[in-house]
Amino acid sequence: MIHPQHEALVILNSSLTTPQEFEVTCSELTVKQSISKRVFIVDADQADVERLCRLPGVVHAVGGELPPDAEVEHLTDAEALFIDAWSVRQQQVKQPRPGEDLPWDAAEFNPPG
Repeated sequence: MIHPQHEALVILNSSLTTPQEFEVTCSELTVKQSISKRVFIVDADQADVERLCRLPGVVHAVGGELPPDAEVEHLTDAEALFIDAWSVRQQQVKQPRPGEDLPWDAAEFNPPG
């Protein structure tokens, strides 16, 4: 069985983050988007998020909405906007699509066109 991947927002401590720490943190994960070397989104399941939270230099690693009381100090305007966009996207409810997860030739699914 294939386990679905989820996204996680990762925020590293600016005073501790070096290019080497960034590479170590992301070496086993796929970075999907980044605004800087310390604020980025990765493909991660819950176990990955828990592991990321224990790494030195990681301020936050969340698989959902960033808590409103999260301390995100010393962010640039671009990083703050990136995090705000992430939070808004996490609040949106994704509507199921007809035929979601069905093969194209499934008897009960008619492909478009």
